[in-house]
Amino acid sequence: MMQRSDEAIAAAERAIALDASDPSNYESLSMAMIFNGRAEDGLGYLDAAARVDPAWSRWRYFLAGLAYFSTDRYEEAVVALEKTAPESKETSYWDFWSSYPGLMVLISAYGQLDRHADAAMARERLKPYLAQAQEPEYTGLMAAVEFPFRNYVDLERVLAGLRKAGVPDLPDGFSPKPEDRLDGDEIRALLFGHEIQGRNTGTGEAYRRVTAEDGTTHITVGEWSDQGRSTIEGDMLCSVYPTRWRFCGVVFRKSDGTFAQKNEYLLVLQSDRFEFSVVK
Repeated sequence: MMQRSDEAIAAAERAIALDASDPSNYESLSMAMIFNGRAEDGLGYLDAAARVDPAWSRWRYFLAGLAYFSTDRYEEAVVALEKTAPESKETSYWDFWSSYPGLMVLISAYGQLDRHADAAMARERLKPYLAQAQEPEYTGLMAAVEFPFRNYVDLERVLAGLRKAGVPDLPDGFSPKPEDRLDGDEIRALLFGHEIQGRNTGTGEAYRRVTAEDGTTHITVGEWSDQGRSTIEGDMLCSVYPTRWRFCGVVFRKSDGTFAQKNEYLLVLQSDRFEFSVVK
């Protein structure tokens, strides 16, 4: 989930070497392979898990659906993802974490198939899960956080399906002028190799971020600080911090912003917004 899928593959392969009779080891390797861009290999390890334990769990169906989706086999993805049984009673921790992301991908699969009525229904089915996770709405930014693919082309496949399904890219109905949005190259030029300062527009907490040319990022928001890694994914800025998981956001110019107020730009995340200016 920190986009270190090469290391995840190595760890899962070690787990299989230590215990080849545990199906969850094969499922872990399958997930690592899918996020690594090797979805066909991921399907193969689900077959291996089934040879050890023929009973398919909701989690295994989710992994199969994600793998099918990642190989453009959308009809097969729909069949597998519906078997995560979103409306059924949950009997384990993994039931929630199968049906919740399963519905997220299912919406995109329906979008890719132009099955708009089914996509709209799936969005309604997702709402109780969003409420349980204390998320106000499903957006493209949220999907970018939930699905940490190594290769952006795999994430873009999900985002494209969501757009076709009517899922907004940004939260809270936020829709500034398209010409004010920075693309990936502009975000890189603005932030990488520079220091920015500003504030959280909701809490007023001070915001400081220093991003090296290689993506190493030192961040401080109020009393919290950490060092992580930032990348450009499409036209998004995505960052992983050891103490706070993964964030993805988009950057806009503020026509009324000034350097003196440290608010020339706005970074929009799923749950936060930060206004800032470049100070170094």
